[in-house]
Amino acid sequence: MTTREGITAGTGSQGGDADGDADGDADGDAGDGDAGDDEPGDDAGDDEPGDDEPGDDEPGEGDGGDDDAEEALRPLGDDCSDHAQCESGKCARRGQQGGVCSECLEDQECQNSGAGRNCSYDRDIGWFVCTEGELGESCEDEAACAEGLFCAEAFGGRAYCSECKTSGDCTEAPDTLCQHHASGGGGAGGGGGRYLECVAPGSIPDNSLCNLANGGDDACTGFCVELNGPGGQPIALCGDCRPGVAEDCPAGQACTPSSFGMGGLNGSECDSDGSDPGGDGDGDGDGDGDGDGDGDGDGDGDGTGGTATSGG
Repeated sequence: MTTREGITAGTGSQGGDADGDADGDADGDAGDGDAGDDEPGDDAGDDEPGDDEPGDDEPGEGDGGDDDAEEALRPLGDDCSDHAQCESGKCARRGQQGGVCSECLEDQECQNSGAGRNCSYDRDIGWFVCTEGELGESCEDEAACAEGLFCAEAFGGRAYCSECKTSGDCTEAPDTLCQHHASGGGGAGGGGGRYLECVAPGSIPDNSLCNLANGGDDACTGFCVELNGPGGQPIALCGDCRPGVAEDCPAGQACTPSSFGMGGLNGSECDSDGSDPGGDGDGDGDGDGDGDGDGDGDGDGDGTGGTATSGG
């Protein structure tokens, strides 16, 4: 039976590959952060990382050999590689972290049993449980989210239960914009940086994720600048300036583009353009402002701090 993210419910071969969501929420985004990956910033990450939903290929059933018969069944939360190892009969994968004995394997299972709407990884207890599709949990469609929430694509191209899909969904307060949640949130898996929420204009600080299509420039304190994120997926970050737009920075400075890497999320910023490495305005790079390069500030170039004279 095919499950969310192509998960198979476990009649095939033992083991399986990671689900690749990199959000760390294992709930199917499993985001998270956020219920969601390791994120940027997220709980980030990210995706940031570890997965919060069962992996693409679920562990298979045991072969019924002597080893399986002798091994004691494992309780919820124990590591596993096969459904037959678990008391629950359900070994759900957490991406690169491997499998964990859990209460559920997919959203539809929870819906069919009446136990909930969403199968999400609960970080507090350490296994997958049925939930009501709280804010920040990954989703396949809106049936997996609580009433009033939207299943919206967010960071990394994954979908999470969110307050909005577009700014038109933000009706409770005037002029609010649909943007990425900036920090860890509710739900079984967290959700920092993953799900979308309604925010006030000018409220998102630099170095934070923004949604350019939903009015990111208005939502940021500066500008919403797009760049290539994990796996080449486009993301956008709030920053000081737009690369190539000279008027965004003071005279003598240039815009350093946004970046995403081991150092985290770094929005664009105005820096020296290289003509004055010292930053003192004289161009010599020593920071004293006299232009001679010796750093003593007297301008004579001898480094003594005064005018050089000959002895006699």
